[in-house]
Amino acid sequence: MIRTAMIIISVVLCHLPVSGQQGSSPIEDAGLKLQEFTSFAAPQKIYIHQNKNHYGAGDILWFSVYLMDGSLHVPDTVKTNVYVDLISSSGTLMGTRILLAENGFAEGDFNLARNIPDGNYRIRAYTDWMKNFGEEFYYSSYFYIRNSSYADIVPRAEARANRRFNRNLDNLGETGSIVFFPEGGRMVEGVQGRVAFRAFDGLGNGLDATGEVIDESSGVVATFNTDQMGTGRFEITPAAGSRYTARVSFGDGRPQEFGLPEPLAEGIALRVDQGDDYLRVSVNSTYSESSPSYSEEVVLVAHVRGSAVTGQVAALQDGIAAVNFPLESFKTGVAHITAFTPGMVPLAERLVFINHDDALVFYPEMGRQEVGDREYYVLGIDVTDKDGNPVEGSFSLSVVHTEAGMPEMNRNILSELLMNSDLPGLKGATYNYLDPGRDLVESLDNIMMTYGWRRFMWEDVLAGNMPDIEHEPSSSLAVSGRAIDPSQNRGLPNFPVQLEVSGKDNGVFETKTDNQGRFIFGDLVFHDDVRVILSTDRLVSNRPPRLELATGRLYGLDYFANEFTLPQNITSRGADWERTAGAGRSPYSHTERDASSPQQYGVPDQTVYIQRDSKQPNMYDILVTRVRGLNHNLQFRGPTSAFFSNRPLFMVDGTEVSQDHFLNLDPRYIERLEVFSGPRASVFGVRGAAG
Repeated sequence: MIRTAMIIISVVLCHLPVSGQQGSSPIEDAGLKLQEFTSFAAPQKIYIHQNKNHYGAGDILWFSVYLMDGSLHVPDTVKTNVYVDLISSSGTLMGTRILLAENGFAEGDFNLARNIPDGNYRIRAYTDWMKNFGEEFYYSSYFYIRNSSYADIVPRAEARANRRFNRNLDNLGETGSIVFFPEGGRMVEGVQGRVAFRAFDGLGNGLDATGEVIDESSGVVATFNTDQMGTGRFEITPAAGSRYTARVSFGDGRPQEFGLPEPLAEGIALRVDQGDDYLRVSVNSTYSESSPSYSEEVVLVAHVRGSAVTGQVAALQDGIAAVNFPLESFKTGVAHITAFTPGMVPLAERLVFINHDDALVFYPEMGRQEVGDREYYVLGIDVTDKDGNPVEGSFSLSVVHTEAGMPEMNRNILSELLMNSDLPGLKGATYNYLDPGRDLVESLDNIMMTYGWRRFMWEDVLAGNMPDIEHEPSSSLAVSGRAIDPSQNRGLPNFPVQLEVSGKDNGVFETKTDNQGRFIFGDLVFHDDVRVILSTDRLVSNRPPRLELATGRLYGLDYFANEFTLPQNITSRGADWERTAGAGRSPYSHTERDASSPQQYGVPDQTVYIQRDSKQPNMYDILVTRVRGLNHNLQFRGPTSAFFSNRPLFMVDGTEVSQDHFLNLDPRYIERLEVFSGPRASVFGVRGAAG
């Protein structure tokens, strides 16, 4: 894949003094503290550009990683590891990559195995620093990998699980729900206000719904219906002491009842309207003079992603005030507006999406070019800013052959950075909201009213409470574990361990264990894919020690069905089904066993024991000199060969490895070689057809 980078234009419209100073006003003080908080938290965002949004077994899933400063939306300059996990719908880790991001960019791939389970998958990506703020701010994408031949090796339990998965998917798709959110947070008795709502099924898809709001005497006080995205709004003036219920009908026409939030007897109502060049923020306070929240003025503070803080103090006349914020005070993105008391106690909040339409514009042009007797398509792309000025930069591009029934794209880098990353749990194809060709301005504003700001709590910011940091950025790797004497099941103290790295970053590292048999190779930095081999000397008994890696535990591998989830295709065994060891298992799972115990795959056709002082330089020499029925071309008896597509299966301690990896192993660190061929290789299924 061609290495690319990305340019994102960002303008900070206001600048506050350096953190640590005391502001001369409540607004300036809040801005200083928020600037200090944002600088400390240093939020990061990730977007992964995949080469496709659907795959088949045997494909290569190429991807580019963009690591961004979460506040300014410019490439993050911190050199750090990015972890990318491939997770199946059963919650199984099927692949993981650790990439070194430099100047906000990295690239990688997953080589999807021929026997990868058919089904739904998700990619999860994060950094060490992002672990401090919860998985809700990790990047996730969802797609399907098709593998019809998996029906011939699918374990029976997995086929049953797929049937349960599909039943649950159907049930979720048939479940309708609706949620109501008063603008500003709460309804207030006697104050007319807006209530936004979202109607959705159990997968998060927007639903068509109509309804009416009734009071305790069943009188209708408002009616409503959803728009094309399943959102909507209505106006209501709550009466003193009243409670309200929404009677809603979804597609089946059967009415269901949902309670609305209880109105406050006294409080503050917040209303925001967006004009062509301003935001009008209206406040209506009904606090009595005896209330501790009573005041003759209210402080309004707004920010976008923790920066560009702006604010105004509004004097209340009979409890009412309205002020205008120039739109030029905000960057494009989610603006967070909060009403405070003069003592800076938060009273109400509202999210608003500011869109200056300042995204780059792409103009593709397709042509043809003849080279010799061949004709090629040539794609040219002009890139400009919103004013039509040419923009120079580097971009990642994916060209995909379209097919009938191919899933639609569900997000892009613009919607991910501007919306999804700041509003965890946001549902649907959010890039639609940013499409200038679709009239979804009010739908987007409804979405803003139904979400709250999750990056921080103002109470913590104003009190100077910084988030707890347990994970620091890391740009290196460590390999650690324990060397164990299998006869006594105890750690081997002061025992030599060797780490051999092959690939672009070749090298050999040596260390010794501590008194508990523990070892660690730290500060390893690799700039490309590498293969790592751990090895030790043999024990006096001529048996190899057992090496246990400290792999740590990965959390959050669950897969939750969503609007992008498809039914699992394989729900029963295929006509040519055969039992295959390890089918559907994670490549990272393993079974602890004694190295000298019989193999879990049965009795081999031949076992070759290798002495510690073996003179053969690699396993290739062992194979061609000591394995029966094998010639110098590594061809077993029969029509298949290691150099053809139907090559033999190579495994080390129960884990499948590549031919090159196996043939280059040092025989001194191998206890025995077991060879399966013919009928005895059938335990490995189609993978063992060539032995």
